[in-house]
This record gives sequence, structure tokens and C-alpha cells, in this order.
Amino acid sequence: MMSVAVDTEKYYVIASVAGGALEVRDASTNNGALVCLGENKPENHRLWKFIPAGDKVYKLQNKASGKVLDIVMAGITDGSWVHQWDNVDAASQLWSLVSAGSAGIKVKSALSGKVLDLVGGEDLAAEGAQAQIWQDVNGKRQLWALKQPEDYLPQEEPAKEPEQVEQPKQEEKVEAVEVVEEKEPEKQQEVAAPVEEKPVAAPKEPAKPASKPAPKRRGGGRSKKSTPKK
Repeated sequence: MMSVAVDTEKYYVIASVAGGALEVRDASTNNGALVCLGENKPENHRLWKFIPAGDKVYKLQNKASGKVLDIVMAGITDGSWVHQWDNVDAASQLWSLVSAGSAGIKVKSALSGKVLDLVGGEDLAAEGAQAQIWQDVNGKRQLWALKQPEDYLPQEEPAKEPEQVEQPKQEEKVEAVEVVEEKEPEKQQEVAAPVEEKPVAAPKEPAKPASKPAPKRRGGGRSKKSTPKK
């Protein structure tokens, strides 16, 4: 069987192929709290981190409690239960991950060589079923899948392009266009530039004749009356 690579900096949900996920019962943080099957949701008491503990061997640390997956009384027989305990130097806390192909993965105890299993029917286990170890029989209760919390986020569906509805072809209307002949613009008569008229001098008034001086009377006295001739 091939080993499975994991990111040791991340937490995973260990989901059962038969349904549900591995959790600490009642989200307890105490030593000895049993590990069982719970809802398949990424809550802290269902999140596990793989701490390297040797060549392809890990300790499975619970995010909520900080404690690790352990076998009760370091059991090696079929049916030995699994709980959580402080991280100590014990082979009962060592696990490896092996591939089961497209079916999933198996979590194998380094102490006994048995695999993580669930108490229950032949293939399926109900929610709340106790985790245990058992010989590898390729049952669904022994198959798991690793999921990260972001795997549970709703996936956005790609936006669908609106369907293009073919519009019925409209008959092209040909409108009669009145052709208007353009007439050549009439030639405008050339207008001579206006001649600047010189101002006409006003006619001179004729000079008045000089008045003759009155004739001087001869004699200095009274004028003689002329005697009429008889």
C-alpha cells in the first residue's frame, strides 16, 4: 500500500466514506475522552493535525483539545477502543496513512498494524459509533477521506451565458428616395465696386456790383429853384 502525503501545517476533517467524521465525543478536552463518529462538519473537535513522529508516521492532534489520538490501554486486539490523551512517548499514539486507491485511505496503527474502524454493522456505522482498531477487511467502516475546512464552503456555480434567441429576420423595406437634381447656382452679376464720389463744391454767389457814389452837388448853398420858361 502507498503512503499518503499530507500538509503538516493544516488541519483536516477525517471523514468516513460511509458517512460522518471522526470527532472527540461531546467536544471534551479531557484525557480519556472517547473518539467516535460525528457529523461531517469542520468544527474544531473534528479537526485533526498530522504531527510528524518518524518516517511516514504521525500523531493526530485534535484542534479543540490539543490532545492526540490514542488506543485505550495500548491495546493491540480487535475491538480496542480509541480515545484522546496527552502527547506522550507511546507507540499507541503513532499512526500511518495508506492509500486504498479511489476508495479512500486507511489510518493504520503503528503498534499493532490494525486499522481505524467503527463499531457497527458490516459496512455502515451510525452517528455516535465508537472508534476502534480492527484487522484490515476492506470494509467501508475502515475507509476515510481527508478534507480541509475550505472544502465545505459552498462552491460558486459558473455564471451561465444568456442563451441567444435568434430573432426573426425582418424584411428589408426599400424606401423610394426622391432624387432632386441639384441646380447649378446662378452666376451672380459682378457688381462693380462703387466709385467714390468727390464732393461737389457749392456754386459761388455772383459778386454784387459796387454801388456808385452819389454825385456831388455843386455849390455850397441852397439849390436854386429853376424858373420855368414861359
